[in-house]
Amino acid sequence: MNQISDKLAGNEYYHGTMGYKALQILYEGFRFKKDFSDYGSYGTLRHGLYLTKSLSVAGRFGSGYVFKCCLKKGISILWLNEKYDQKVIQYLKREFSKNILTGPISKAIPMNKNLTKNELIHLLNYRFNKTNWQKSKEVQKWRANISSFRQQLVLHKYDGVGETEDMVGVMIFNPSYVKPVKLFNVISRGGEHVLKTYNPRKLSTDIDRFYEGIIEDFDSKEIAKMNYVRSLQERFKKENGLI
Repeated sequence: MNQISDKLAGNEYYHGTMGYKALQILYEGFRFKKDFSDYGSYGTLRHGLYLTKSLSVAGRFGSGYVFKCCLKKGISILWLNEKYDQKVIQYLKREFSKNILTGPISKAIPMNKNLTKNELIHLLNYRFNKTNWQKSKEVQKWRANISSFRQQLVLHKYDGVGETEDMVGVMIFNPSYVKPVKLFNVISRGGEHVLKTYNPRKLSTDIDRFYEGIIEDFDSKEIAKMNYVRSLQERFKKENGLI
């Protein structure tokens, strides 16, 4: 086994994924496709590209494939560190009503107004802090309302939002800001997750197994996606001497 010791630099992250998605990323990088992409649709921060500093977290997603990634220089991320100014929160409550502290902010803020950057930082951290992450109903409520923050985040030129302790990870709005550096397999050994060099033959076999026996359940969009992946797989096999 080619086990790899690993230390991440400041702007390096992991992205866990499925084998067939890993193949697409190898050839195309990270992309959001209108017809084929479901990056982050059900994530804690909703639709976007998710990254993490934690190999164990990345290993929980997908089917054992992990990309080591780096972020584009100059990217701006709003970090959720659970710190907020209570004075700012009380001001927002008076200005926009208590609904701004619980529901979608798009319904609490008039169309002709926007939060300042400072207000946005403290409000998002307040709501992050007040969410009980052990209760599924509260997590669902957070997920239902977080999308309403995106307009304000983009307005203040944020490219993503993230949490430093890896409970949530980092979600990037635009995948062009993330570069996949290298693909690995992640395995569990002695209770810890470790990286090893991925095997091209295993990747191709895993894709075959994924599609085996489920085609009859596919709709036309899923079949089109499968055919596209299969075309990439044929190219991959030729380039890696598998056929």
